[in-house]
Amino acid sequence: MRPRSGQAMVEFAITLLAMVILIAAIADFVVVSSRHSEICETLRGKAGANAMASSAHDAPSILGNGESPAPVTSESALAASFLNESDSAEIPLSAALSNWEFAGTVDSITVRDEVWMPPMEVGGVQ
Repeated sequence: MRPRSGQAMVEFAITLLAMVILIAAIADFVVVSSRHSEICETLRGKAGANAMASSAHDAPSILGNGESPAPVTSESALAASFLNESDSAEIPLSAALSNWEFAGTVDSITVRDEVWMPPMEVGGVQ
């Protein structure tokens, strides 16, 4: 009688489960990273267009004497002087990853990004 009968089948089942989880994680990572890249691309375009079209009334708080940019040291100064764009998207996870990795407690991932840009139009320049 062989005491190890069925061991290969158990090892195969465990390996197969691990491979399914790994492949599901890789597929979900590709989807999430692609969506994040799309969000980042869109936000940078919006922020750049808004910065190019912004009025010059915010420029003195950024440029000080008009020669070189003044250092921004607080978030309130940043929020008062810079233009902000942000966006987020909720991306569903695959059933394999949601059920096996997170035990059904997580079914989606929220991807978020934001961009801050100074206004590009400087007062006094014609």
